[in-house]
Amino acid sequence: MHLKRVLEGFLYLLVISSFFQCFVYASETELEKTLEIPLRSSKKLKITEPRGSVFIQGWVLDKVRVQAIYRIPQQYSDQIEEIKKTAEVRYDRNEQELHVFTKYGNGLTLLEKQQEKKVQPIRVDLVIKAPARFVLDVLAQQNQLSLSYWNGPAKLRSFTGKISVDHVKSPTLAVTCPLCEVELNNVTGKIRVLAEKNQVQARNIDSPEIYIESKTGEIHLSEIEGNQIYVASEGGVFGEKLKGKVDFSTENADVKLNQVSANIQGKTQEGQIQVEFQNWSSFRETYLQSEKGNILLKLPLDFVANVDLKSDIGKVYLGFPLKNKQELVAGHLRGKVGSGK
Repeated sequence: MHLKRVLEGFLYLLVISSFFQCFVYASETELEKTLEIPLRSSKKLKITEPRGSVFIQGWVLDKVRVQAIYRIPQQYSDQIEEIKKTAEVRYDRNEQELHVFTKYGNGLTLLEKQQEKKVQPIRVDLVIKAPARFVLDVLAQQNQLSLSYWNGPAKLRSFTGKISVDHVKSPTLAVTCPLCEVELNNVTGKIRVLAEKNQVQARNIDSPEIYIESKTGEIHLSEIEGNQIYVASEGGVFGEKLKGKVDFSTENADVKLNQVSANIQGKTQEGQIQVEFQNWSSFRETYLQSEKGNILLKLPLDFVANVDLKSDIGKVYLGFPLKNKQELVAGHLRGKVGSGK
C-alpha cells in the first residue's frame, strides 16, 4: 500500500534529524475545500482541530463558511489523493450547537492510525467565518489560533503555538494555553488568560475584570482599564498607561509599571518593583511589598498623601521631604508628603 510506505517513510525521516524534518515541511502542497453551512437554531459554535491552525472571524451573515486548507509535504506529491483521503473536515449539529471538526486517520488500520498520529503526514488549517453573536468554544493543539471581530462569549484552548485575539467585544473571553504566546488587542469584556512559558501581551483593553497568569513567560501590558489582576512566578510584569485598579503578585519576577493612573496593590518575594504614577488623587490607595527586592516609586510633583514605608531587611530612602515624620523602628517610616490637604 502506497500510504503505508509514506507513513514508514515519515517515521524514518523523523529519526534522521529535526533539520531534515523542517526541510520537508518547508515546501507543501495546498488543497482547498469550502463548506457552506446554513444555520437553523444553533446558538453555539464548537471547533476542534488537533493539528492545523484555526482562524475565526465574525460576520453578520446567518451561515458558517469553512475554508479547509489541506497541507501535505511536497515530496509526496504523487500520493496526494491517497493521503488526503485520510483527513476530512466534518460537522455535526443539533438545536443548540454546531460542531466543526477534522477527523484524521480515515481508512487506516489501528496500527497505521497510531503511526499517522505520530508523524502527521497531513494537517488541515481552518479559516472560518461565522455569526459574531455565537457562543464560541475552540479546542486546538498547535500552530496558530486567531479570533477577530467577535461579540459572543468565547473560550479558546490550545497547547502550543500562538493565540491572537483582535477587535473582540465579548461578555467573557477565556484563553488557556500552557506553551502558547498570547496576544490580545482591542478587547472589551471580562478576560481570563492562563499561560505558562511564553509571553502574554495585552493592548487597548477595557475590562470590568481582567486576570492574567503566567509562570515563566513575561506579561506585557499597554493601555488597560478596569479591575486588573496579574500573577507571575518567574516572568516579569511590565505595563504602561494602566487605569482603574491593579493587583499583582510575583515570586522571582520584576514589576515595572509606567504612567499609571490606578489604585495599586502588589507584592513580590525576590523581584524589584518600580511604579511611576502619571497623576494622583486623594482617593487613590497604593500598597507595595517586596520581601527581598527594592521598591522605587516615581510620583507627580503635586503628590499629596500620608505614607507608611517599611523595609524588613533593608533601609528606606526618600527623595522628597516628609512632614510629621515618625521613625517607628529601623526601616519603618510614617509621615506626610506634599503640602495640600
